[in-house]
Amino acid sequence: MKKLLLLLMMLGAGLAAWSSTVAVRVDVLNWNTASVTHMDYMFNGCSSLTTLDVANWNTASVTNMGSLFNGCSSLTSLDVANWNTASVTNISAMFYTCSSLTTIYAGSGWNAENVTASGGVFGGCTNLVGGNGTAYDPRHTNGDYARIDRDGDPGYFSGILYAINIDSDLEHGTVMADKQKAILGETVTFTVTVDDGYELESLIATIADNPALPSGAPAMKTLGEGIIELTPGDEPGTYTFEMPEAAVDVHATFAKQVPTDINGVINDPRFPHDGRRYNLLGQPVGPDYRGVVIQNGQKFFVR
Repeated sequence: MKKLLLLLMMLGAGLAAWSSTVAVRVDVLNWNTASVTHMDYMFNGCSSLTTLDVANWNTASVTNMGSLFNGCSSLTSLDVANWNTASVTNISAMFYTCSSLTTIYAGSGWNAENVTASGGVFGGCTNLVGGNGTAYDPRHTNGDYARIDRDGDPGYFSGILYAINIDSDLEHGTVMADKQKAILGETVTFTVTVDDGYELESLIATIADNPALPSGAPAMKTLGEGIIELTPGDEPGTYTFEMPEAAVDVHATFAKQVPTDINGVINDPRFPHDGRRYNLLGQPVGPDYRGVVIQNGQKFFVR
């Protein structure tokens, strides 16, 4: 009867409270919540709930989430990473006394800018730990820690970790990342090592499984949809980017290095030792050519 009442109430402006100390699991994954404005007290007192999948809910219209999970003391994790909370003004006691809760996953849609009521949102969440290691602190139970936990910016939420996949078939060089996974907005640094006689030709990071990966595209450029801009790092051979809200694929190509100094013998099949002159692209040139030329492995400048 309680479930029927709740479903009927969903057809109106908001959601009815589902207060129960008996239910261990409820199937609400595919509920259509697009028009819901009030979710306050929805699962209040559901102390026996051990799992609750609300990851796919559309919360764009919700304004009140007060006491939404209040008293759900058996839940150990919650995933609200896809939630949009831009319209929410009340999160008071939202997770109050969720004493077994250790992890709350949040994403870019979590926005507390319009929240005006947040008292006790994390009160009694004694086992809660943010993704960067920030542990529950009774001095911070209001909305000030309702954010993803980052270095220098503590919070009780954990960001979703997205994989950084580096091409394993690279030839004549390597690319190493300073981490294998990262959360949205985290800085990732690549270190490129090139084999002797070669140079980096291209370094491309794309949203994973992007079909529009260009061939031979230059590094550090925004090349269109799905291509991530890379920035030269502080150290030679390093590049950085800001992690998007998706996994990232990384590919690099390395080309044989063409010497640019005048001195030295060049042993390269493009420049045969046949007495003829060649430009730096390996193309034969005539006696009237001006610039850097290569003849019998020696490079010199013709004025």
